[in-house]
Amino acid sequence: MRGFASHVLSCGERERLEEELFEARTRGRNLSRLRHLSHQERMALDEREQAAHALLVGHEVEHSCRR
Repeated sequence: MRGFASHVLSCGERERLEEELFEARTRGRNLSRLRHLSHQERMALDEREQAAHALLVGHEVEHSCRR
């Protein structure tokens, strides 16, 4: 039963990481629709999205909890 509990927790973490990635993508899209973004702003948003994606992929590899 312990394996099941840890799997459930890891899936909860995966869902949180998916939400973080979705928010990073949405924020970048919405801001770019509102106004022209500076090169620095665009880079910061891209880095945030890449970091969120890397965390999600790393979690999936480490915990084997892909959908």
